[in-house]
Amino acid sequence: MIYPLNGETYASAPEIFIALQLGAKISSINFVMPQIIPNSHSLLSTVQHFTQLRMDAKNQYGKGSPLELKYKEMGNSVYGKLGQGLKDRKTYSIKSGNSEKVGISLITNPILASHTTSLVRALLSACMAELYLAKEEIHSITTDGFITTANIDKMNLLTGGGYVALFLQARREATFDNSVQSIWEQKHFQNSFLNIKTRGNIGFTDDGVMAKAGYKFNKDIAKDNQRSGFIDLVLSRDGSVPMTYEQAPTAKDYILKNSDGVFKSVTKHVNFDYDFKRKPVEYEDVETFYDGKNYNQVRFWTVPHYNIEEFEKWRCAKDNTPKAVISAEVVRLLEFKKQNSSSKVKVTDVKRTILNSILRMIRSGKLQNQVTISGKTSAIIEMVDTVLDMNMNKTQ
Repeated sequence: MIYPLNGETYASAPEIFIALQLGAKISSINFVMPQIIPNSHSLLSTVQHFTQLRMDAKNQYGKGSPLELKYKEMGNSVYGKLGQGLKDRKTYSIKSGNSEKVGISLITNPILASHTTSLVRALLSACMAELYLAKEEIHSITTDGFITTANIDKMNLLTGGGYVALFLQARREATFDNSVQSIWEQKHFQNSFLNIKTRGNIGFTDDGVMAKAGYKFNKDIAKDNQRSGFIDLVLSRDGSVPMTYEQAPTAKDYILKNSDGVFKSVTKHVNFDYDFKRKPVEYEDVETFYDGKNYNQVRFWTVPHYNIEEFEKWRCAKDNTPKAVISAEVVRLLEFKKQNSSSKVKVTDVKRTILNSILRMIRSGKLQNQVTISGKTSAIIEMVDTVLDMNMNKTQ
């Protein structure tokens, strides 16, 4: 999700309500008003059932146990079923042996699916605004949590534009426990940590946060060495980082390739650079001392982009810069490229995926250098447009 200061988007009622509370000016809205049946709570018993199973498994076998995780996944799948079949996605079918379009479920409902995620986004957005006014720092935020300087007592003072009370009521109903007093749970406490990117945060102490942004360790790496090894990996990188890990065969491997069940070694590259969903400001080089070594790293604060075009220019500048974002010099280079962009380039999600694939192939030598990367983003996007047009004509 990208939150520029202005632009056009689709939004559900909870987000619109919070945006108006925060002073946004909204115009030219077409409303879809579904029929509402008060107090129907059609999925409440299902949510309560899986929540109770998960709580029982947690009490008996511990948090993170296979059974607790199983019921967590089953409970979360209720939302997944609400959104099933809404996008033109395909998955491999064991029965037919082919990739087939994912159909809708018995409870697929785009309005409920949208409303579910909108409620959470509205709650977090309102709480972020309250923390900002309280002069608390927010270093990272994901689907359902913060890394912030506010402790649990301060978090419990937040109203979230009125949504905290609604979430508290929902939690009490889901857990059959009216004594619940908070929707927040403190998972970690640390005096310092390394903030890398979305879902990439790691504390310097053994009990600190450890979110590796998709990076997987080889099975030979002892868990005791993973924290220090990961910090060194991130702070000493000069580009994307290779990772090699063991992967189990898929159902498709068993059927089409007669897999024998032996795990195979897989090597991929992970990018730990900031995603530029917000604009960096006040950037500077700082020294980080950890485990007997000094590292140089860029540190910056961020503010919202003015519009989506500004975000896309930052991302295009990053796509055309192979250097890792590890110094203020690189951020200055990206800002220079963004400001001196000769043309406004808009990259859709589909185009961005294809564009990144082409760039990776050029850099790895798999695609001959028919297009010079530097300064030729628009030429590459023309190539992407050509590919899309060819596929569109073929489909028609």
